[in-house]
Amino acid sequence: MIKINLDLMMLKKKISSKELAQKIGITPANLSILKTGKAKGIRFATLEKICEVLDCQPGDILEYQREDVTDTKKTVYEQVFELVDSMYNSLVDETDFDPEVIKVLMTAGKYLNEKKMPPQVIAAKTVNGIILANMSNKSKLDQTNSERLNQLLILSRSEGYKWSSVGPTDLGVQF
Repeated sequence: MIKINLDLMMLKKKISSKELAQKIGITPANLSILKTGKAKGIRFATLEKICEVLDCQPGDILEYQREDVTDTKKTVYEQVFELVDSMYNSLVDETDFDPEVIKVLMTAGKYLNEKKMPPQVIAAKTVNGIILANMSNKSKLDQTNSERLNQLLILSRSEGYKWSSVGPTDLGVQF
């Protein structure tokens, strides 16, 4: 399966869907279809424009994953919990780390314990909260926690969970 990581690259580059669509010459609706992985394909010319605007490589946007990549022994809930817990434990003792990130992780842990919403939603809200906190440039995630954040984003789309056309990284999806 081909995974589309366009929304993550857009967040890293701090560019909105509307702005990217305008710069590459497609409608915001078509960009949304591409971002959510609902597109059947992409023209090389469009991919080239996206890479030019985001200053990235096609591999930063497109990723091949085998269908059995996620750990089938663990539920989505367990995987999200482990990632949130690992991130929290690695950051909580850092004195110079943004407390907003810690707050997001604590909130995610609370919601996971209460099981009042799907783990995919909690994963998406955690990703968005951390990215918003990092946009303030107060702190940056290390490589390990960046990979955990990316895994949370993948889990937010798992097991056929249906998002609106904007997708899990719509910044309106947060705690």
